[in-house]
Amino acid sequence: MKVRYKSLIILLIIILPLLIILNFSPKNSKNDDIIIDELNEQIINKKELKKPKSSDYWDNIYRIHIKYDNWSATDLPWIQNRTGTWDDPHVIENITISSNGIRDGILIEDSNQSFIIRNCTILNCGDPAMPHSYGAIKLKRSSNGTIMDNNCSLNFAVGIFLDENCKNNTIFKNNCSKNRGGGISLEDGCHNNTIANNIIFNNQAGGILFNLIGAGESCDFNNITGNVLFSNSYMGDIVLYDGNYNNITKNSVNGGIKIIGGKQNFISENTAYGGQVYVYGNNHSVVNNKIYSGLFSSGGNLTFLNNKMYGCGIEISGSLEECTSNNIDLSNSVNGLPLYYYANETDLENINFSYAGNPGQIVLAYCEDSVIEDLMISNTSSAILLVRCQNIFIKNCNLTKNEYGIFLRGCLYIDITQNNITNNYYGIFLDGTQYNYNVDHNHIYENTISNNSDIGIYIKGIANYNRIENNTINHNSDGIILYGGTGAMAFQDCTDNYITNNTLRFNTNYGIYINPILSFDPYDFFNYVSKNNMIGAGIGIDGDITRLSELTISTDNMVNGKPVYYYKDWNYFTSATDCGQVILMNCKHSKVKGLNTSYTSVGVLLFKCENITVSNVNASYNIICGIYSHDSTNINIINNNCSYNDLYGIQLYSEYDFNISNNILEYNGVYGMYFRESKDIIVSGNKMKHCGIGVQKFLMFTLDLDEISSYNIDTKNTVDGKPVYFYKNKENLKPCNFTDAGLIFLVNCNDSLISNVDTSYGSIGVMLYFCENNTISNINSTHNLIFGFELYYCFNITIQECNISYNNMGIMLLENSNNNTFFKNNFTHNSGYG
Repeated sequence: MKVRYKSLIILLIIILPLLIILNFSPKNSKNDDIIIDELNEQIINKKELKKPKSSDYWDNIYRIHIKYDNWSATDLPWIQNRTGTWDDPHVIENITISSNGIRDGILIEDSNQSFIIRNCTILNCGDPAMPHSYGAIKLKRSSNGTIMDNNCSLNFAVGIFLDENCKNNTIFKNNCSKNRGGGISLEDGCHNNTIANNIIFNNQAGGILFNLIGAGESCDFNNITGNVLFSNSYMGDIVLYDGNYNNITKNSVNGGIKIIGGKQNFISENTAYGGQVYVYGNNHSVVNNKIYSGLFSSGGNLTFLNNKMYGCGIEISGSLEECTSNNIDLSNSVNGLPLYYYANETDLENINFSYAGNPGQIVLAYCEDSVIEDLMISNTSSAILLVRCQNIFIKNCNLTKNEYGIFLRGCLYIDITQNNITNNYYGIFLDGTQYNYNVDHNHIYENTISNNSDIGIYIKGIANYNRIENNTINHNSDGIILYGGTGAMAFQDCTDNYITNNTLRFNTNYGIYINPILSFDPYDFFNYVSKNNMIGAGIGIDGDITRLSELTISTDNMVNGKPVYYYKDWNYFTSATDCGQVILMNCKHSKVKGLNTSYTSVGVLLFKCENITVSNVNASYNIICGIYSHDSTNINIINNNCSYNDLYGIQLYSEYDFNISNNILEYNGVYGMYFRESKDIIVSGNKMKHCGIGVQKFLMFTLDLDEISSYNIDTKNTVDGKPVYFYKNKENLKPCNFTDAGLIFLVNCNDSLISNVDTSYGSIGVMLYFCENNTISNINSTHNLIFGFELYYCFNITIQECNISYNNMGIMLLENSNNNTFFKNNFTHNSGYG
């Protein structure tokens, strides 16, 4: 049920299914200007060797394939067959290849003679099913080539691809952009090549890629220099897998540089505007770079010197031996201020974090018994980053405008107190998500943690015996989140954490949110929430029901000055009448009535309950929804007012045997009623205004015909005062069956006609699920919150001459809706697609 923003929910429902469419030594890096000058001189000399046979250009060349140096057997005007020595290379130039279905535009195999490919345009080559295997220009087991001044863009392949033991090639001043398989790729033992001064952007697989496919020998001793890369998707701009002794220098990137494995790669004098510089492995060097997007490292014997970081910083991970072997000194700066990095130190004091100037960032790894206090750090990745530290005291620091104010990874006995942690993305993050990296016995108290874009205090993974108390946590997206482990971490305890006596006001989603995800016996989730004072947002819980039953939420928690009532394992009771929020866990045969649970996150929450009646409750103006029920049965929700909630009036998840009757559901932000994986629902007499009914149908969830056919929704329900027409398993319906409709909802209805009604100002105007052969005409379906029309698993539907305007989206087709016709409709002013 955890939902961040109303707009995110709408985007998930609408946009998510549509989104997926289209010889070097480290010492030589200081001589890169000389290398490039020499490279230019050598290429110019080659160009002036002989005048071309012709100055013509040749268009629509089908393909060029050279194999075993058979240049002399190739008698074509656009191939200049020469001796193939360094001083007299073969030349391919001035051609255009545009051939759909041709996998490699120019393919040179098993060649050792010198050649030049220049001033060529190759497009529309490759195989959409295997774009990483082919190239607009591809060399295979070929050496001593120069590829320059070519346009290798708009291919279903790699722009320029060196495959299998290609050596001593130069790729210079090419445009390799908008390719499906990447810009430039080296695979399987390609050594001593130079990739220089190329323009590489908008490639789907990435920019410059080494061993992306992953098979074969590493690519070593290559120079990547002076390239401009941006907006390359998937892997990023420059990615090296298991490469050794490569030099990456003076490139401009917007999608990061990644070194994954290998050894002794040298990254220097690059400018990284976007995407992290990511170094994973041992014995790499990162020197003299300008970085605007963060530097991440995991490994040992790494050298980071004289890097200038702006608006970001360093993140590290690794063992004690790895972290202590790294050389990260004060020559690195963050926003012009020194980066203080210490590993395996004790008794650090404030002078250790200020002797070279105020800190730009503080990073401690495996340090103990130290104090950080009275410091100001802004505009970095993690203002204070602690990795596997113990007994650190952080006090009276002002940490603002960072990604993380304080980041603890696998830390024990950390005291965080009297700090001002504001206007960050996350305030404090306790990260226990890595195996054997518990965050235990930490104490966070008397801090001001406010106006952070996402979460004030975030505790995730293996986290035990932490105390969060007496903090002021206001105006964050979420105040405090306690999130259990996933994957292997689900088999670990997340228990005995105390969240107590905090003030949480006007957080956007929840004051406190708790979700164990999945956890298995005998692992525990005994956590305690008490004496917290919340205004404008309350408590949210979700996740594994069994583990949630171990949670304790006491009635001394307050929402809007009224107590939170958390009933667990109670039977035959009637709720108190003066409370700010009600949460029922595994309760039976009980009543919740006569309450006002407005202006919180969720007014009434039911988890694994049976035979509960919720009546005469005002659950309005809530951030998520008015009433939410999860995994419950035989529930009656009657005569309530659930209006003006940001997302839903009433939400059901994994429910059956429900009666939702005679509720007022007005002006909810997405749906008046929202059903997810639920069945046997009776819906009668509900009055909806400017919202309607919605059914789960995005991400991995699909609808079952039997499930949705179990609904009973009568015409006593209204949208904007007009009846809801819900029909299932019908044929030959006529316009008279939809008189003055406010919402039309058909399930497995075929061969029908719908016309001349106005289904505007709801959530969805017309909903067709599992329908065939229907004709819809002259419908006005406008100003709906989500869609004008929604078709799910529908065939041969004709929608004609309808006004489908001013909706979030006009018509939405989902899950194998095929062979439908849309004719002479008006699609104007929809926020998304028509």
